[in-house]
Amino acid sequence: MMNKRYSFKNPEMIIAGSALMVSLITAFVSIYSAFIDRAYARASVWPRLEIQRTYVDEADKEFFSYSISNKGTGPAAVKYAKLTYDNQPISRWSDYLILHTGRTASHIQSNVSAIVLSAGEKSTPAACAGRGCS
Repeated sequence: MMNKRYSFKNPEMIIAGSALMVSLITAFVSIYSAFIDRAYARASVWPRLEIQRTYVDEADKEFFSYSISNKGTGPAAVKYAKLTYDNQPISRWSDYLILHTGRTASHIQSNVSAIVLSAGEKSTPAACAGRGCS
């Protein structure tokens, strides 16, 4: 009776080893691809808030405004915003105008806290036009 020994030189063993190696490489590539896809999905919805200050001072026309815009690709949830002047919290824009210019002026204000800015959306929490805005 002959003992049948398996050898790595046997063509069937070479084919089986090659198939195992290909399947392990395929599993690794699949897991890595899922990791990259998940990272890309997270990165594709990043918000990016920008705060702009606009100021115009011409002969008889003054204007300033503060704006917040979302330049990112995903929504930005603003939970709260704090306005300070000389490290002191300010609760209203009219108080800021009095502290900054010594007088108040006709102005428009809106609330910035607890809002969601969609991608590309802009909010102007304060605007002032006319004399007394500078």
